[in-house]
Parts: sequence; structure tokens; C-alpha cells
Amino acid sequence: MAKRDDINMEKTVQEWADRLVSEQGTAMDKDHARQFVRGVYRSAQDDLLDRNAQAEYEREE
Repeated sequence: MAKRDDINMEKTVQEWADRLVSEQGTAMDKDHARQFVRGVYRSAQDDLLDRNAQAEYEREE
């Protein structure tokens, strides 16, 4: 399942990176956009996991 999520993440990263970089953007610009989006995406996933873990902990109390 993790592999499927990685594929979906990369598709999403590429779509958003394409939106951030104009047609005239260099390969480096595009790479930086992908890195930025990937970082935001992973941070959001980590935050969601933390929130889910916190909610689970609170339910068990």
C-alpha cells in the first residue's frame, strides 16, 4: 500500500509543481518546485498522522 501512496504522492507533487513553474522555467526551477511541493505534502501527511494518533490516544483515555 505504501508504494501506491508514493505513486499518488509523486503524481500530486508533479501536478502542483507544474502549476508553480511557468513554461519558461528552467529544469532547476522545476526541481526546486517539486522539492518544495514534496516537502509541503509530506509535512501535511505527518501532521495528519499526528492528529490521528492524538485523537486515538484521547479516545482511549
